[in-house]
Amino acid sequence: MFRFQSWKCCMLADFQIIVSAQVNQNLICGGIPQPSRRTEIIRFISIITAVTSPFIILQGLSRYLVTKFWWDDGIMLIAGVLLIPLSGIPLYIATKGFGDHLWNVPPENILILQQLSYVSAILYAFCITLPKISILLFYLRIFPNKKFRLLVKIAIAAVSCGGLSFTLGVIFQCSPVRAAWDLTVDAKCINSKGIVFSGATIAIVEDFLIMFFPLPLLKGLNLSLRKRIALAFMFAIGSL
Repeated sequence: MFRFQSWKCCMLADFQIIVSAQVNQNLICGGIPQPSRRTEIIRFISIITAVTSPFIILQGLSRYLVTKFWWDDGIMLIAGVLLIPLSGIPLYIATKGFGDHLWNVPPENILILQQLSYVSAILYAFCITLPKISILLFYLRIFPNKKFRLLVKIAIAAVSCGGLSFTLGVIFQCSPVRAAWDLTVDAKCINSKGIVFSGATIAIVEDFLIMFFPLPLLKGLNLSLRKRIALAFMFAIGSL
């Protein structure tokens, strides 16, 4: 009897989720089914991974062959390793219904989709923070200017604190934490989309600031304008 009641509660919970989705579909879309975006997700992730992976591998290989590994190389290597599950999770969950509308997702897949999306968000928080710290550490390695190095150290502290806050915000977006992936749990949650969008916006601003960080030092170099522009462009590409 207990097993039957548990099974019934589980089925009712899934049924309520699907019915709610169908009601929203009817209200918003007039009952017209919407197309799947699975193919777009798989294509986008595959292209991004194919473009970024060779750069990470070549950077690590060049450091290993030419110079000794330092902190910036180690942190970039960690970011590269984390990029593997960050890319793999969307590809996997796309086969489980990620990219489809909720009413088209099998009820038994909803929980795993929520769980892996939660893990992916945490990995994303790490992967947008670690490369910036790596680039700033690289600046410390090549620029001897004391004032600039102090600014870089302050920037490292600021980026680290911001990344930690973003990560903790993603992890503890709900109380209890389980409610972040279990839609049947009664909980209090903050706006997860707000966390992601605000974190991504701050990350983009940080990217541009870090990209142009060494430009004041380049002005003082005894180089032609053309060479300084080329050097600035090289730093910008490296930051990206």
